[in-house]
Amino acid sequence: MKKYLASIFLFLIVNIIYSQETPINFSFKAGLNVTHLRIDTIFTKTIAQPVFGFNYLASINKRFALNLGLSVSNRGSNEGTTTKYRINFIDLQFMPTFKLLEGLYVEAGGQYAILYNSYIKVLDSQTASGERKIITEGYKSYPEFMVGVDVELEKTVHIGCRFTIPTKNIPYTNIQFTTNIFINPTKIGGDKQICTTIEDAVKNSSTVSKLVLQRKKLHEIPYQVFSMPNLEELILDGNEITEIPKEIAQLKKLKHLSVKHNKIATLPSEIGLLQNLERLELEYNNISSIPTELCYLPKLRFLIIGKNNLQFLPNEIENLGYLLELNIANSGVMLQVPNSLYKLRNLEYLYVDKTTLIPDAILNSPNTRYNYVDDSNSTSDTDDRIEPSRYLKIIVVSAF
Repeated sequence: MKKYLASIFLFLIVNIIYSQETPINFSFKAGLNVTHLRIDTIFTKTIAQPVFGFNYLASINKRFALNLGLSVSNRGSNEGTTTKYRINFIDLQFMPTFKLLEGLYVEAGGQYAILYNSYIKVLDSQTASGERKIITEGYKSYPEFMVGVDVELEKTVHIGCRFTIPTKNIPYTNIQFTTNIFINPTKIGGDKQICTTIEDAVKNSSTVSKLVLQRKKLHEIPYQVFSMPNLEELILDGNEITEIPKEIAQLKKLKHLSVKHNKIATLPSEIGLLQNLERLELEYNNISSIPTELCYLPKLRFLIIGKNNLQFLPNEIENLGYLLELNIANSGVMLQVPNSLYKLRNLEYLYVDKTTLIPDAILNSPNTRYNYVDDSNSTSDTDDRIEPSRYLKIIVVSAF
């Protein structure tokens, strides 16, 4: 018994600490098992016994999650007022969870009930408590199949009901009612956590997925940003930022980085370590060159670097195999487009200006189409385009 309790205590402490640094939902659980033992007497009645423990709820996608739990619970029945049958278990739960509606979830999975004690209490006037405990045998650990529902009352509180499917091998029927209190709640498939101040982002550093700090008069990217392990979007437009530090590489899940309208002159080579980056927006800065490492970003689809001071484009740009849009309009007088750009078979949109030098191999290709836009806003919204066009559309932007 002592080793079971020590294991539970250690598991609890370790996982509370761990849960503060991950987006996995960690919760305390308390409730009741409503149980009826199948024993050889017609006088037994159903009773409610306590259950308590904790759960992990790990979101898999917008609809599915996995609920892992550990709890201490009792099952039993009473025979009149004279005899009480009790079985004590440590329950290990594995419950796949499906989001049926907003705030309503259904579960179906398994539980392994590990027996650690079973006894009968009978009336005995000679004891101080008035009852005598008799250890019983014949019970064992049981695998159970369970189904249930879970209702979200608010972000930190869920209530649930689980029913153990009766089989001939399990000597009881059981319905479990619980309340779960979450420590670091995130919804299954719910809206991603969006913060618009660094203070809120720091408070939710383990769960924030989008941080928008536009026009905050920032001179540098706040260092706390680089300790947000699940950040996917970082929007820093309209500030006075002069550099992107090498710590940007710590944002392993970053998909979208926008630093338009700042004072950035160079890009760090570490930007090439953002292996999940899909969209990079750098317009209206003072950038003079693109680091070679950027050209090896495996998932980059949108590179918006117009209105800078580029001297050249690296030949290695041919390695951006998934690139759909490249915007270099008004980013350097007589800017030369490298021949290697022709190898980007998925490229759909190339934004240039009247002075951009485009190789004949691209200009004379039957797969090239032109469009002339007299508009100072050269950035297009092409996020929803999925199927690549068989034509490269060169869009000439006239206005600065």
